[in-house]
Amino acid sequence: MSQKEQVIDFVEKWGSIDSHKAFQLFGITRLAAVIHELKETEHAMKAVYDGTVKSGFARYEADPEERFKAVKKRLSKSCSKGIQEASCPRDVVAALTEALRNALTWAREVGDG
Repeated sequence: MSQKEQVIDFVEKWGSIDSHKAFQLFGITRLAAVIHELKETEHAMKAVYDGTVKSGFARYEADPEERFKAVKKRLSKSCSKGIQEASCPRDVVAALTEALRNALTWAREVGDG
């Protein structure tokens, strides 16, 4: 499993990850670089500095807004590459609605857990 996959899986299960935990569990020494690779994808994450992490290190968690933008961008590209125009808008709306629903469900679960 790649470092990106390990980070994605961990954050989906536990809600966030910091560099100490990434090194401890997966041997990842450059977590920020892994997070950067996920930027502008459906797995985008954001840094959170809320005092719970010692020494000012960032904790990374899912960024639903950036994930939504990435899905929308990917689907828009698909539409412009020749998917039937009559069905494309309906497909885009359905896919975006599902992505948003999943992001919100995940955010609620993390907030409750």
